[in-house]
Amino acid sequence: MTHLAVIDGTPERFVVDKYYKDENGNFKKAYKPRGAEMYAAQAPQYAYLNADNYAWYATANYFGQWWGIPDPNIHSVDVEDFMDDSVDDDSKPTNIIPNIFEHPDWDDISTDEAIAFAAGDYTPNGWLQGKNLRMLPLGGKTAPASALDSITNGFGSSDGNGYREDLEKILVNANNRVQMVGSLRSGNMAQNEHEGHNGATIAQIATYTSAYDRRPNVVLLHAGTNDLNAPSEPSTAPQRLDSLVGQLVAALPDAIIIVARIVPSANAGTSNMMPQFNNAITDLMATRVQNGQRIVMVDMPSGVTTADLSDGLHPNDEGYNKMAIKWAIALTAANDRGWIREPVPGQGGGPTTCPHDPTWIPQGEIAHGAGLGPDLFLTVSCASNPISGLCDCQSPATENALTRELLDSKNICDIRTLAFPLAAAVHFVDLNGDGRAEFLYVGNNGDLTAFLNLGGPDNGPNAAKVQWLPSGEIGHGINIPRRSVQFADLNGDGRAEYLRVNDNGSIEAWLNLGGPDNGPNAAKVRWLEQGTIATGIGKDGAGVRFADLNGDGRAEYLYVHTDGSVEAYLNLGGLDGKESDANVAWLPQGVIATGVGLGRDNVIFADINGDGRADYVAVDRTVGSAQLWLNGGGPDIGPSAAKVVWYPHGTITTGVGGVARGLQFADLNGDGRAEYLDVAFDTSAVRAWLNGC
Repeated sequence: MTHLAVIDGTPERFVVDKYYKDENGNFKKAYKPRGAEMYAAQAPQYAYLNADNYAWYATANYFGQWWGIPDPNIHSVDVEDFMDDSVDDDSKPTNIIPNIFEHPDWDDISTDEAIAFAAGDYTPNGWLQGKNLRMLPLGGKTAPASALDSITNGFGSSDGNGYREDLEKILVNANNRVQMVGSLRSGNMAQNEHEGHNGATIAQIATYTSAYDRRPNVVLLHAGTNDLNAPSEPSTAPQRLDSLVGQLVAALPDAIIIVARIVPSANAGTSNMMPQFNNAITDLMATRVQNGQRIVMVDMPSGVTTADLSDGLHPNDEGYNKMAIKWAIALTAANDRGWIREPVPGQGGGPTTCPHDPTWIPQGEIAHGAGLGPDLFLTVSCASNPISGLCDCQSPATENALTRELLDSKNICDIRTLAFPLAAAVHFVDLNGDGRAEFLYVGNNGDLTAFLNLGGPDNGPNAAKVQWLPSGEIGHGINIPRRSVQFADLNGDGRAEYLRVNDNGSIEAWLNLGGPDNGPNAAKVRWLEQGTIATGIGKDGAGVRFADLNGDGRAEYLYVHTDGSVEAYLNLGGLDGKESDANVAWLPQGVIATGVGLGRDNVIFADINGDGRADYVAVDRTVGSAQLWLNGGGPDIGPSAAKVVWYPHGTITTGVGGVARGLQFADLNGDGRAEYLDVAFDTSAVRAWLNGC
């Protein structure tokens, strides 16, 4: 019962012989699981301060393979029963010197826990149940400086989910409600938010505070490997992590902080420093617990070994599954302590992620167009009728690009031509689910050319100066008119589907199956035909848009009227949950916005404040100005979730000069907030302004 004694700090109180009465009324000494549970029953307030306390129980069962099966474990424990049955046989406390607990050997304890973990008996009384868990997965990268990837975001896993989806399944199957929060998204799971920033040291992780406003009641912290890997003053890394935990405790007083002893590394230099780091942070966290803070340590090295690493640095699928189990053990321990509180009421429902209107930071030209051609094309061409003198307008037989001459023309029919919607070739779309939008160029028959977004040079003022990796043609032979092409994530996996919006408003979809890897080929996605997923609402396709209004990761079907008013249909998710899960069900929400007097082509839906919900932005495409109505969420998270309220914020930019016909908003750096993008109508070159909050 080393764990109980170490945690309480008074081993002489616990390390004594215990007795129980057998079925024949005889007193016997209690060992193995029975002894463990008796100790825990006598001092339940200390039983779970160590997340793997019941490792002793599993260890006993494990060795029982050779030494016999222990007596049945006791699930319903009455401390008084044990006290009544005890007898005084003048035995002395077991001969263990108390001062060995002053500086416990955490490595030895980790070795014991590894034996127990291998035995597979983690929580004898089952996982925690019936809890509302709003969890913030928090961490940084765990790779050398040449590879900017993160365990928290799931690098090295086959689906990009890492430990997060396995943990969610454990908890949901135990009848808990789970919401993952964070400013980043990765993986194909629906709840794919997290705060696992690539390239982040402990000090940098401390600056990523946007998710604090979501008020998680659980923080899963795995950080420190990069400080050892770089190395970045490794000797003081434990103190930096302690400071970060202090920051979390102060900012999130309702949350339990679960701190991981970090997973092993196959890098010899890093591996040699890990035991010292892990033991130091364990001592620091023990001090915080003794001071009344709700912190649980979870020992990852006793579950994840170097054999569970995909590249010597990041876990493979099996390794991530073991991490998920470890987190679940820690959560169960915290729950048995009574430490898990309800999330703060009302959080996640309102403009809380970024507390003020954005500051736009110039990034310059971030894409030169790659010689692909113009961005904007005419969908209608108008010419004067010599008989009536009126303008006859019709769809041209061949596409014509927007020109400077047409923009400058004073001819009434040219002006009439420009009143019709334009077809855009350039789209910014997240194809691989990492939260950063790729650059797509749509050809006149719907063919797609993609450029993978590799991220910017830093996570600060240059974050939208992204590097683009050519991915070639990723869609061919679908034969869709350019004006009919849209993209939206329908199933909530973070990857956008390819959509054809027909003239009658019906929708055909191609499910995004992802690329062959999570690296340089991540944008070379495959498409699975889904057929018609929406039959339309009896209105023309020109008004159809898609945007996630309720923050569940799935885009709603929207119809924007010519006056800018909006009808919505809530996306209820897939009908079968399998490969055809772009075949979603739609629930009418009615009119959710009355319009602001601007035409439908001046209405853009984009998440400006990073709360996961699309906001209503009205733009003036002659100068590039934009007005914002912030999405305040719906009245519930159920059947009325898309009946959102809008908070007017006025003008958030007066424009950037020049023609803004190609104005778009898209998240380039994965922080959840959309950047302001000016796409040149004639070359498809792109200037960007970072949304600096």
